Amino acid sequence: MQWYFGLVVAVFFLCALSLWRRRKLYALSLQLPGPPALPLVGNGFSFMCRSEELLNRILKLTDPYPSPARFWLGSHLMVFVKDPDQLQVLMQSSKLATKSFVYTFLEPFMGKGLFTSSGYKHKSQRKLLQPLFGPKVLEGYSQLFQKHATRFTELIRPHVDKSEFDVLILLHDSAFEATMDILVEDKNDHSVDYKYIPEYVRRFYHIFSQRVVTFWMYPNWIYRLTKFYKEQQDMVKTATILTEEVKEARIPEILQKLDCNHKVETKTDVDVRHPSMLEAMVEMVIDNPDCLNETEFKDHMLTFVATSQDTQSSAVAFTLMMLGMHPHIQCRVVEELVEVAAGKTSVDYNDLAKLKYMEMCIKEAMRLFPLGPFLPRDVVEDVQFGKWTLPAGCSVVFGIYQVHRNPQLWERPEEFYPEHFTAEAASKRHPFAFLPFSAGPRRCIAQQYSYTNMKILMSTILLNYVIECEGSLKELRLMTDVSIRPLDGYKIKIKNRTL
Repeated sequence: MQWYFGLVVAVFFLCALSLWRRRKLYALSLQLPGPPALPLVGNGFSFMCRSEELLNRILKLTDPYPSPARFWLGSHLMVFVKDPDQLQVLMQSSKLATKSFVYTFLEPFMGKGLFTSSGYKHKSQRKLLQPLFGPKVLEGYSQLFQKHATRFTELIRPHVDKSEFDVLILLHDSAFEATMDILVEDKNDHSVDYKYIPEYVRRFYHIFSQRVVTFWMYPNWIYRLTKFYKEQQDMVKTATILTEEVKEARIPEILQKLDCNHKVETKTDVDVRHPSMLEAMVEMVIDNPDCLNETEFKDHMLTFVATSQDTQSSAVAFTLMMLGMHPHIQCRVVEELVEVAAGKTSVDYNDLAKLKYMEMCIKEAMRLFPLGPFLPRDVVEDVQFGKWTLPAGCSVVFGIYQVHRNPQLWERPEEFYPEHFTAEAASKRHPFAFLPFSAGPRRCIAQQYSYTNMKILMSTILLNYVIECEGSLKELRLMTDVSIRPLDGYKIKIKNRTL
């Protein structure tokens, strides 16, 4: 009986200690509106669904409440923010630059590159890698973008005057080839076979989304018992082999080229010969051995491959779908394109700034279908936020999807309306109403890289083909994993264009 009493006292003491340590979390939870939550699981059952249902579940959970709101993911407090004024304060705070714990689920495949890392490591390596995406570098890469855009138009030619097809798969394959060309200056004389990687990236994103919505798979020891873990490990092994083979095949050649002392111009300036990104990264390792070790070198390679493949491809695919659903807008884009091209079969780097209406269309597609619809951040130290204190131990979720469709910020929030991005409209809008590449310390460093690539690819496609897309925007069913996607795929039809 005595041991039983002692056990009860010990359990009571541990529970009291836990409640005391988490008192700030519970205090904030009581201050914020949000859905009713169950003990231990919180609102976790709302997320136990197929990935196709996740977007609607999140909207159903958060839309009824003003910003900020709260919900519980298991015993983890999540603060949901969708007001642009609040986003401006929080996204610019250096105290909220730590990515959520769920991003650790991506680390087996992507390592701790810029997409998944946080803190001093992210800040220092961001500064180190920023020159790889400067204007002069992009001008050099634009020739490679054009080469692969032309290849893509040939890749989809068999679909001319045929039934609809999912354009994203082909965009993924093309984007991956372009990425590898930029990364390793691919001359097709290598022995490394990496054509399987695009499918691996797609599968890994799917596995990631499944783990995020299944909170009982959060502990690694449970996750290792699932079928997803075995599949993940097979993909990780293959990706690791890829990076090792690329390094073994190319780095000796690059070192000889650099002669250990030669400085490529990538750091500050570069001409149109576009030295490979791998070459520039090797020099960074030589110049900054304490800032970029071998493991981090590999992680940045994998991050660049994984993020370049999906983000730009999804944005282009959605833009093509919207132009197919709105032929009059497509005609206006092509009129501008023909005028800028001035008889040329393609546009060059200096033409891109003149494609203002095309850029408006791309941005409008990214508004409706943001690449990062919900961005979670971990709070690692107490943050004062208006009348609230965000305590260490909770997470903040930035509701980009809701901000992008807020009727108080957008004239026609549920329509494809490129005029949202005229210079006049943009000047009147809240600076944090449009966040396609995040903002603040975590803003994507490859934003201009993406716009340059997308404009060149869109231009080449539209100079060759008329795009058609059945259905309407209202009928489009959406889902989310790491990004927003159409539930039924990125389906379009193409016809030859006569200019």
